[in-house]
Amino acid sequence: MLVDDNEAVLHNLTQLLTSLGYTTIEASSGPEAIERYQQETNIDLVVLDISMPKMSGIETFAKIRQSAPEAKGLLMTGFVAEDTDLEELPEGIMGVLRKPFTLQQLMRDLRTALAGQMLEETPD
Repeated sequence: MLVDDNEAVLHNLTQLLTSLGYTTIEASSGPEAIERYQQETNIDLVVLDISMPKMSGIETFAKIRQSAPEAKGLLMTGFVAEDTDLEELPEGIMGVLRKPFTLQQLMRDLRTALAGQMLEETPD
C-alpha cells in the first residue's frame, strides 16, 4: 500500500512499482489508508509519506498496527518537521526512505522491509 497526499508522487510511484511487478493499493491520506487497510486482506507492506495533513504517516501506521499487529511499514520523507521524532517510531516500521531516492535504493529498501528486516542507515 502506498500512502501519500501528493497525487503526482502517488501516481508515479504506483506506476514504477507496478512496472517492477508489485501490486499497489493507493491512499491519499491517513484516514483513507486506515480504512483501505481494514478492507484489504493481503497487504505485505505499507509505504507512507511522513508529512501529510490531518494525520502523519507515523500516526497512520500506529493506528494500522492497533488492528494489525503484524503490519510492516516503510516511511518516506523529503522533509521532516522539527517536532517529528524519528528515534521513536512505531513498532513495525522498518526504516525511513529519504526523498529523492534512486530506483536502486527503492528496490533495495522494499526488499529489505518486505523481508521484515530493518533498513540500515545510509549516509545522505
